[in-house]
Amino acid sequence: MVTRVTVPPWCMTFVVTAICLLPLAQLSSQLASGELGPDPAKRLMQGTGEWGLRGLAIVLLAAPLAQKGWRGLFRYRRVLGLSLYLYVSLHLLLFAQVYVGWSGALLAEELKERPYVLVGFSA
Repeated sequence: MVTRVTVPPWCMTFVVTAICLLPLAQLSSQLASGELGPDPAKRLMQGTGEWGLRGLAIVLLAAPLAQKGWRGLFRYRRVLGLSLYLYVSLHLLLFAQVYVGWSGALLAEELKERPYVLVGFSA
């Protein structure tokens, strides 16, 4: 006879949150130990941007997978969305501080020179 163990929902939410924060912990430890290379701010910005894109793909997959019968991601879409918001916000703050220096004129110039920045900025 097989018995099914039920895990409390708060416990699974905690586990999903911890998994979502692992890349940020890794980037933080690399920053503290000096492993991010000669331009750590650029590497931090790239890392948060990459994880923001990965998180967006995962969050957008939650609804189609739930329609196909796999509701695992759908149950935790709020935690996933908040984690995605954290990574994207950090990415935007790093861009504003490192590349633009909080200057509106420089931001307009960056948006004009690099159209891909406009795509990320509008998201």
